[in-house]
Amino acid sequence: MTAGPSPEPGIRVPYVWLGWNLRNGHPTVNLLGQRPDRPYASRPSELERFAEVPGVTRVADTSNIGRLDSLDDPFNIFEALGEARRELRHSNFLAFLLDPRRNHGLGTSCARRFFGRVAAIGTSGSGIMDPVSWDLSEIELRREWKNIDILILDHRRRIAVIIENKIFSTEHSDQLARYRTSVSSAFPNWQLVCLYLTPDSSPPSDLAYIPIAYRLICEVAEEILGHHDGLAPEFAVLLTHYAAMLRRHVVPTYEERDRQAVQALLEVLVRERAPALLLVHSTISRIGFVLPEWRVPVLQTGTSWGNSKDVLRFQFVNEPQRFVLKLTLGECEPIAHARIESLVRRMQPPFTGPFQHPTGKWHHIFVQPLPVGTTPDVFEQELRRVWLRFLQEKLPLLRMAIAGELGL
Repeated sequence: MTAGPSPEPGIRVPYVWLGWNLRNGHPTVNLLGQRPDRPYASRPSELERFAEVPGVTRVADTSNIGRLDSLDDPFNIFEALGEARRELRHSNFLAFLLDPRRNHGLGTSCARRFFGRVAAIGTSGSGIMDPVSWDLSEIELRREWKNIDILILDHRRRIAVIIENKIFSTEHSDQLARYRTSVSSAFPNWQLVCLYLTPDSSPPSDLAYIPIAYRLICEVAEEILGHHDGLAPEFAVLLTHYAAMLRRHVVPTYEERDRQAVQALLEVLVRERAPALLLVHSTISRIGFVLPEWRVPVLQTGTSWGNSKDVLRFQFVNEPQRFVLKLTLGECEPIAHARIESLVRRMQPPFTGPFQHPTGKWHHIFVQPLPVGTTPDVFEQELRRVWLRFLQEKLPLLRMAIAGELGL
């Protein structure tokens, strides 16, 4: 228990209770907020009973709650429960917000704002989600139906919406196409809209999907907090923490980073691993490196990188709206290209592609999203952690797969 100051007479004291669901082992959050019918400070027996429960944090001065965001490391419910980087929990909470039948008190407000922003993108298929003409009060939400993250069904209008959520992972095994086929088969003659939700609006492998960024989710949450009257105090706290967590961990903050400094850091990371890794190219947006063991005749017929003959190249992509590490297969001798592309399709993981570049010159066969921190120290710490995990776990698998296929 974290002790707080003694409440003054007449102050209503909200509690945040962090615990565990003994049925499924999942962490739970119970917010016992300020309610007109429960002036906690006027009922000392109840105060003391809650104050004695381990894991309860007492907040006596509620006027300071709004100042938490100004702290260097403000308390966040989702971070405290270790949920900030867990994709399933993000899908759970998003489904909760979008479902008008749940007990958040929003009705269709969140779904209306969400689909309104998607419709505004103007991509083919998004027009049927016009929230002005779409009655969202009877939509049905399903989680993990045939492994689909979120499936939204409007039985009256015969509209089905797939939301595939990818935060710290990438798509695999043609899952987007499989999901679309499953829904089309189960709901024939329905209008189908497919959304691919990622931190930075990454392009999906299936062009039937509309790419959307987590910034849209964050903006919807913040808009509700600013314009929705009558929110229950406990839910307002939870939604505030959710939006703050997205800003800190999911929504890219590239505009806050010095890209030249990031370029220098990425060069250091590669050079620290020499001679096992060889830095071959560096600009502010692309930092390329190769494995010396791949500089053998069968992998030296490439024509995609100027004078370089490399067929395979790793690249850090350091763009304003995209920060990833990827392995790219360039144009090369047709037999070698076909063998590698066949290998990639058979072995997922470790491969995550192939995703063809619009020019057709490159196929991205492995993509690793990279973390974004809100401060330089947090950013470097998180980047080094992900980089070390790549070197220890994923790179050996990629090397063995290529070597086995080509007999290196």
